[in-house]
Amino acid sequence: MSPSGPGPWRPRPGNASAGVIENMSWLGLPDGGRLELFGAGGGSTVAARLSATLGAQVPLLGSIPLEVSLREGGDAGTPLVLGGGDSAAREELLAIASALARRPRGLEGLKLPVSVR
Repeated sequence: MSPSGPGPWRPRPGNASAGVIENMSWLGLPDGGRLELFGAGGGSTVAARLSATLGAQVPLLGSIPLEVSLREGGDAGTPLVLGGGDSAAREELLAIASALARRPRGLEGLKLPVSVR
């Protein structure tokens, strides 16, 4: 559960958050505009609340628009990012994955199989 939605949510010790991804952020209109069906700024609000709760910066990684092609790919078991075509959701998912892939990975919190001989 999210800190902004229904139900309890508690941070787990030792689990860092890579960030927030806002799903169903907006719906693209035929004229190129955007309709924010569920309001605007929810992802940023959740990221700010998590940052305050965890005491560490939790960024908004991206906002995925609501698209029929995303649902169709999920239903068919075909990830949208593997296809081509003009899709704002696909582009946003690829941008998020690219940003996460560039982040350095530390060893903090990992149990390493080290022994003293």
